Amino acid sequence: MKMSEHEFLTTAQVLGLLQIGRTKLWELVRDGAFPAYRIGEGANAPLRYRRLDVVGWLESRRVGASDTQQPVAE
Repeated sequence: MKMSEHEFLTTAQVLGLLQIGRTKLWELVRDGAFPAYRIGEGANAPLRYRRLDVVGWLESRRVGASDTQQPVAE
């Protein structure tokens, strides 16, 4: 099955993908540091996460990455 850039994930799917706990994900969302969409009304309405946003968020936190990679000297 081909993944769509518009595919939305559940909280459980994001937790599995990122290998973090529910509390940590909730803190990130609450603080506005992690992109999420509330489905429905009220603070307890379920959240969804766009796969493209999740991957982009993760890539932006890559350790040791730079915008311009230097070639490896041989």
